[in-house]
Amino acid sequence: MNLLDRAARIAAAARIAEDPDRARARVLAELMCGGDEAGDNKNLARQLSALLELSRDRERPDVDLASGLRRITETAIDILKIHRAGVWFFTPDASALECADLYDVATAAHTSGSVLYRCDFPIYFATLATTRVLDASDAQTDPRTREFSAIYFRRHGVSATLDAPIRSRGGLSGVLCCEYIGDPRVWTDDELAFVASLADAVTLLLETDRRRTAERDLLHKMSVIHAQRQEIARLTSPVLEIWDGVLAVPLIGHLDGDRQAATIGGLAEAISRQQAAWVVLDLQALEAIDAVNAESVAQIAHAVRRLGAACVLSGVNPDAVAQLAALCPELARLPATASLKCGLQHCLQSSCPEGQLA
Repeated sequence: MNLLDRAARIAAAARIAEDPDRARARVLAELMCGGDEAGDNKNLARQLSALLELSRDRERPDVDLASGLRRITETAIDILKIHRAGVWFFTPDASALECADLYDVATAAHTSGSVLYRCDFPIYFATLATTRVLDASDAQTDPRTREFSAIYFRRHGVSATLDAPIRSRGGLSGVLCCEYIGDPRVWTDDELAFVASLADAVTLLLETDRRRTAERDLLHKMSVIHAQRQEIARLTSPVLEIWDGVLAVPLIGHLDGDRQAATIGGLAEAISRQQAAWVVLDLQALEAIDAVNAESVAQIAHAVRRLGAACVLSGVNPDAVAQLAALCPELARLPATASLKCGLQHCLQSSCPEGQLA
């Protein structure tokens, strides 16, 4: 079976699987049963297994960009049997590459922060823009990589490199670099394909990080907007102390859910703090006597009763009282006055709270 036939069978096995774990099992089975060499099958199986693990890790909530990059460089080391692997990203003006993560087998440590400038390595930078994989079996003499020989390769014993440009959103965003120490090494086709797939994994990790950042920004903006709406609602329905034990709330405009909740919250705090026995709900500036506003007034009055105080409606004429009673019959049981002044007088003249909602 040729390579194209094997690729078709493997792709078909992945497509028909019901979930990622079954896809992994099917693809591994196809790899192990096809091909001419057992060793090749084993290497391909390990490579594919590693890529599937990276794909699964990428969506885990505890895997961020930094930890994802560490996982990719460690995977490159493990599968390719190399000595150093690093992910580098271009600066905004593309004048340099900055190391985001470099894993070194000798120290078993991750480092970052090194910078490579385009002006120092012009041939290497130009090559990245035109190749899918830069495989240098003898990196110290390869014309595409020998710019690093004197200052880096010879000092660290690097003999071969395998680099894959990282592309994102239609442009070149970085490079995945793999370094081998020892004799010159000829990279196999499956190793070239694997490092290219690792570079693609970095691209997907970048997109996941951007999406999560956008989601966090959106949630933050939504929370700010919600807090602002609550504050506006509180300011448009202030709780005023107009006499000892008597609070007044002017209800202005249209009473939506946010304003209703803000008004009840403000009353709860004020009634508790001032030990108020009466609350005057002034409806003079209410936008309209309709079902929504009437229901909101009734809900506020219910909340006042639960908080241990009684309600009086003010700023309403007999016609408005009749409309409110028709829309919410329980409002007919509340005392109603023509003005805030009359509402206060009712509270002061009453020896005990009356007209509470049932």
